[in-house]
Amino acid sequence: MQFIKHAIYCALFISLSSAQDCQSIFELNSQNDNYWYGFSVQDLNRKSKIKKVSQETLRGAISNLSSSIYSNVNSSYNVEIKEKLNNSTSQFEEDMNFRLDISSRIQGFEYELISQGKCDSQYYTLIKLNKSTFSNKQRSSLISSLAEFDSLNPTDFAVLYDYLSFINSLYENIDGNYFGLINPSYQRKVSRAKNELKNEYMKSLSSIRPKFTYTLPYSIYETRPNNLKISFFSNSSKLNVINSSADINFFQNTNRYYFNSMGEILMPINSDIKNSSFVSLSITLNYNSTIVSHYIFQDLNLDDPKFSFTIKPEPLVMNFEHNFENSEIENAILKTFNNILTNSISVQLKNNDDAMYSLRVEALDYERKMNSFTNTYIHLLEEVSISFVDNLNGYTLFTLQIPNIKGLSYIGYDEALDKLKKNLKKEGIKLSEKIKNNLIF
Repeated sequence: MQFIKHAIYCALFISLSSAQDCQSIFELNSQNDNYWYGFSVQDLNRKSKIKKVSQETLRGAISNLSSSIYSNVNSSYNVEIKEKLNNSTSQFEEDMNFRLDISSRIQGFEYELISQGKCDSQYYTLIKLNKSTFSNKQRSSLISSLAEFDSLNPTDFAVLYDYLSFINSLYENIDGNYFGLINPSYQRKVSRAKNELKNEYMKSLSSIRPKFTYTLPYSIYETRPNNLKISFFSNSSKLNVINSSADINFFQNTNRYYFNSMGEILMPINSDIKNSSFVSLSITLNYNSTIVSHYIFQDLNLDDPKFSFTIKPEPLVMNFEHNFENSEIENAILKTFNNILTNSISVQLKNNDDAMYSLRVEALDYERKMNSFTNTYIHLLEEVSISFVDNLNGYTLFTLQIPNIKGLSYIGYDEALDKLKKNLKKEGIKLSEKIKNNLIF
């Protein structure tokens, strides 16, 4: 304790040399070894405002109290080091590898104000902190924080910001804890917890990726208002980014877009974009501004994440409707027609109720049979009807009526199905021309 007082006296010697009464106040009120003390003085003049000076000396006393704790811890470590050197050098080296410096950014002060007032031409503040009470609270706080670290799981959080904020808060609680009063075995846990928290924070940030979709299927045939939808998520934590904004550059202009209530950025597909074959986007997610106050983030020096995307027309999605209970025939028709329509007029058949158009393929009957008289295997679609429907107004633009489509083979049903697909292909070519003539370009 005498070592600590001597250090404080040296630090305050110059300021106290002309204010012996202030020094006496400190000496008379700092004799109890169960406390740490913080003391600060400030010169007064005619312009001094007591309220402001009292606040400044209180901050100075808190800083001085923190230095007292720091000095005490360092002196405790010096004693501990000497003892270890006398016993086992290897043990000492191992502990030194995991030893952390005590930060003056100590949290959890519940100081008591001893006195505050004038002394000669100065103003002083004297505070104290109970060592035992503070030590017990710090130990309890650290144990609680380490337990939270052990149970940390991103699935407990709804969005990335909440997860990063919790990690940062937990890191600060552990980093600001008073390690010198905790059993040395905790320092190994503290070091591991801080490193892993920082790594998890950085991984969650650096693995942010975008996802691109459209409000409606985007194609050259689509005339309804449409938007590019952009959402962001962390690959590492599997959590979505739902706040902040993004700067999107295209056509040599940059515009800022903000997240909507669904956690998406909507970028309208305007006429300039529709009239261009390809539109390259440069996207900057302005996420750093939302976490700039995080203690961990301030040490990472990360730039806002940047991404690129190219808007280009996709095949017109057309809803595929049918009345086939046999999945083999359904897939044969869908695959055959899709190959022709996608390659010839950029149209793709899918099960999509939001599509602008529907292609309805129906047959009065389907048979899979073998003719024993001719020894042939047969797939037969009878009275086939193919209708092209405008879903916006419910109009049927055209209907093709085909008496039958069949596939015959002397080998087996699989070969007969291949023959059916060839005949479907012939009808698909006719269908493609019909659709092309009815689409609005």
